[in-house]
Amino acid sequence: MNFSCLDSLNQSSNPSLHYAMKVLSMYEDIGSVEFLKEDPKLLGTDIVNKITVPQSRIFRTSGTSGVPQKVYHNEETITFAVEALLDRIGRENYSSFCCLPLNHVGGWMQVERAFRTGGSVLFGDYKDLAEVDMVKILKHRWISLVPTQLHVLLNSSLGLKNLRSSIGIFVGGAELPPAIEMKAREADIPLWPCYGMTETAGMITALDSDSFLDHGSGVGTCLSHSRIKIVEGRFSIQSKSLCYRFGESKIPKNDWYETQDLGTFEANIGFRITGRTDRCIITGGEMVSPQVVESFLRETSLVTDCMVVGEEDNHWGQRVTALIILKSNAKLDDLKKIARKSLTSIEYPKDWKVVEAIPISEMGKLKE
Repeated sequence: MNFSCLDSLNQSSNPSLHYAMKVLSMYEDIGSVEFLKEDPKLLGTDIVNKITVPQSRIFRTSGTSGVPQKVYHNEETITFAVEALLDRIGRENYSSFCCLPLNHVGGWMQVERAFRTGGSVLFGDYKDLAEVDMVKILKHRWISLVPTQLHVLLNSSLGLKNLRSSIGIFVGGAELPPAIEMKAREADIPLWPCYGMTETAGMITALDSDSFLDHGSGVGTCLSHSRIKIVEGRFSIQSKSLCYRFGESKIPKNDWYETQDLGTFEANIGFRITGRTDRCIITGGEMVSPQVVESFLRETSLVTDCMVVGEEDNHWGQRVTALIILKSNAKLDDLKKIARKSLTSIEYPKDWKVVEAIPISEMGKLKE
């Protein structure tokens, strides 16, 4: 098997390297692969004939809103996803420093891009970027991060140096908080904010780094293989890279796929993500956007991070609850006073919990 897309600088003991080698070997068998967390699984012919088309790649959703679902891609949808991104970035090959898990689309698609274009993938931990001088290594590579990882690296002088040396950094998986966006722009980091999902084999929109550094915001415009329409504030997607099956449901080609994502579109700006319907909190018969409350709390400069959730309540239906990581010299009472003055009575959290860590998955999704 040709493993040339796996960079020679990879350490032989790296688990991601072994994972990638197993999958590529399964590809040689022209098999369908299920991307499980610990190890990829080659599906038997009997199973493939019943539920998949040949050479399927089967991922799982993050499970943010319930039980993780299987998402079925094939050679065609993966190819469209790779080619559309290359069209946008204007390059013939793709090499990256991959620090996302390979059982997720965001990680594995980096291997697919390198494999199909003659590029290479170097695996590592995102924390390496804050601890090791990798400027020469990253000079011709892309990086993909989720906002929580970016937040950590922006607070490291070496992290900033390494990020600036890369071709660009795709940031997706969750909303990019305004404070992080501003800090990255001030540090001259070549961010490419993007939007996509497991069902579309990765990103379907992107904002280029030049536009980002020139004070552009949001997640840019659609890549060449996709379209988005907004119906009652919710994104619906039509994409050539859309999966052919989701859980037990087949997805017909060219169908509009309704998402849980809320957003807007403005000419000359592009798309913005404003939240998710499955995160909205219904309290006292009214709807609260946790993202609005979270953005406000972060902008007070009294918190390192936060998350707002709805907890079951016999009286309110759901109770707005804020999980807070306070900065070292900050006081919760001061935060409450500021929030009381600015948030509506419905938005103001009824419970405040100071925590040591926010429950975030490895892909930057909230574990509620």
